[in-house]
Amino acid sequence: EILGLLVSSCHTDDICQLAGEFARYGMLQIWPMAAYCALRQWFQAQGVVLPATVVSVISVGVNMGFNSLLVDGALGFKGLGFIGSPLATFSSLCFQLISFSLYTIGYKKL
Repeated sequence: EILGLLVSSCHTDDICQLAGEFARYGMLQIWPMAAYCALRQWFQAQGVVLPATVVSVISVGVNMGFNSLLVDGALGFKGLGFIGSPLATFSSLCFQLISFSLYTIGYKKL
């Protein structure tokens, strides 16, 4: 049903094909985002808020860097074009989950 909605909103077949490809790569983001949100909520319920704030702010910069690298390329890497964007967001969300977990559970032992 969602695909039908997407197809009906497309202006050309090319746009529909690209949007579908982007969405397939974008689905990778669900698991790290869900895990981070659950872990963050658990710590927030205990009154531990600052680590999530710090990690979220840092993750914005990391996402900008990953987008630049994966979309446009750098240091001999050609870049992936627009598919690099959902992969960059996925990578940033993994960074966010891992860094928050390491900081709160590993380093601070909260």
